[in-house]
Amino acid sequence: MARALKSDHVIKPPEDIRKPHISILEIRDGMKDIRIEDFFKFGFVRNPWDRVVSLYNRTEGRQMRDKMTFDEFVAWIQNNSDTSIFTSRHKHQLDWFSDENGEVLVDFIGKFEHLERDWKYVCEQLGISIDLPHIRKNAQNTQHYTEYYSDKTKAIIEQKFRLDIEYFGYSFCE
Repeated sequence: MARALKSDHVIKPPEDIRKPHISILEIRDGMKDIRIEDFFKFGFVRNPWDRVVSLYNRTEGRQMRDKMTFDEFVAWIQNNSDTSIFTSRHKHQLDWFSDENGEVLVDFIGKFEHLERDWKYVCEQLGISIDLPHIRKNAQNTQHYTEYYSDKTKAIIEQKFRLDIEYFGYSFCE
C-alpha cells in the first residue's frame, strides 16, 4: 500500500514519521501542526490465525520457519508481546488504530481477506485510482493456514488475539 500511495495525489506525513508500519498515535503525535481529523485515515487487518502463519513463513529478516517448528513458534507468540514485523508496543492489530483509551481514531479498517474490494473503497474515499501491486508475496505459504494448526495451537492464537477476533469478527475457518 505504501508503494501504491507514493503519488503526487496523496498528502504524505512528515519525513520523521514515515515508515512502513505506523500507528495512528504516531501519526497524530508526529503531525502536531495538522489536524488529522481533516484527513481520511485507514488501515488493514488480517485474520489472526492466517497472520501468524504468514509471520512464521515470512521472508523478511526474522523468519522463523528455519529456526523452530510451527508449534514452537506459536508457543513463542503466546509469551511474546511483540508480534509485529517491526518492534512496537502493539499486541493486537486494533492497537494500531486506537488511542490510549481504546478509541478507534481511523475512518476505515479494511480486511486483508477483502483486499481488492476494501482497497477500491479507500481509493474512492481518496479520490484516486491506483492499482495495488502485490510486492511481497510469501512463496512459503503453500498450504492453507488452517492446515498448520492443531487444536492446541488454534486455541493459543484464539486466546492471544481474542480482542482482534471479537472486534473484527474473525473465525478460524474464515
